[in-house]
Amino acid sequence: MLLPPPDDSMACSCTGEEDVDRSDQDQDLLLFKSRLITVIREFGDKGFPVSSLRKKYAQVWAGAALPRPTDFGLRKGCGVLEMIRAVAGDVVDVELGLQGQDPLLHVIAHAGTEKNRSEE
Repeated sequence: MLLPPPDDSMACSCTGEEDVDRSDQDQDLLLFKSRLITVIREFGDKGFPVSSLRKKYAQVWAGAALPRPTDFGLRKGCGVLEMIRAVAGDVVDVELGLQGQDPLLHVIAHAGTEKNRSEE
């Protein structure tokens, strides 16, 4: 039995560097999301104020700084809230209060285990 000739979908990099870089970026993103969820869950259902995120993140994670937006390929001037929405919008819900109030972060419940906050 003969194997079909390779096509573009079967092509792979000789060095594998692209796969390693992507894997490292994916791992960094997953680490950030899991750390972010841990910090937010400490505050329970009332939500976590965005303005306190940098300080609390460093306290909980032994001085580890909150990643910069550029670590995720976002523009340099991107704010924390914009970064959270862009890279962790699938695990974190942002509650905007009245004008002048600090936005609150909530962990999005997994489908099937709890009611999603956006459905309330």
